Amino acid sequence: MGRGPRSRGDNKILNKLVSDCITYRLHEKEALEYIEKEFGESISNRAYWRRRRDLTSDESNMVWINWFTRIGFLEMHKKQVEDVALLLEDSVQALHKLEHPNDALGKPVPRNDALILRYKQDIRETERLLAELGLGIPLIAAIKKRIDDAYSINHDPVNSHYYNHKRKPISDPVLKKYYDSFSFSNSDLE
Repeated sequence: MGRGPRSRGDNKILNKLVSDCITYRLHEKEALEYIEKEFGESISNRAYWRRRRDLTSDESNMVWINWFTRIGFLEMHKKQVEDVALLLEDSVQALHKLEHPNDALGKPVPRNDALILRYKQDIRETERLLAELGLGIPLIAAIKKRIDDAYSINHDPVNSHYYNHKRKPISDPVLKKYYDSFSFSNSDLE
């Protein structure tokens, strides 16, 4: 007799573990061992393959692509900016310690100028990278706005092409190309 339905949290964890198995290209036996070790209980071969099929389906991929283009990319970019800023802060603190070296008793010791120069170069490169990442933020915001606008048009019955085919022509070239890619015409909708 099979196990009853799992909680939403358990399903999320199991889907993540099966996704890891796909990513790491584990064979069935290795995957089931990994899931049992990480989840704390085993799942059947059938349950594993059903979850794997669902995770690799076109619908699942489209959900992920939709999420990533609207949210995930922004989160990833934000994390990159934060990580680079943290690296810069750490390098500046380390440089300060190198420029004012003291021994355990607090007495000054000779400076390591070669290492100081390397830290300064590293700080310059990190600042340049942080500036480049910062320049991308307005572009990402503009792309996100276009995606959100396209998403709201496609999911709003009042403004969607399907429900309101006599609306004004699309002026945005990106959205126009998107709508032109559909195989139906306005006459098909009447």
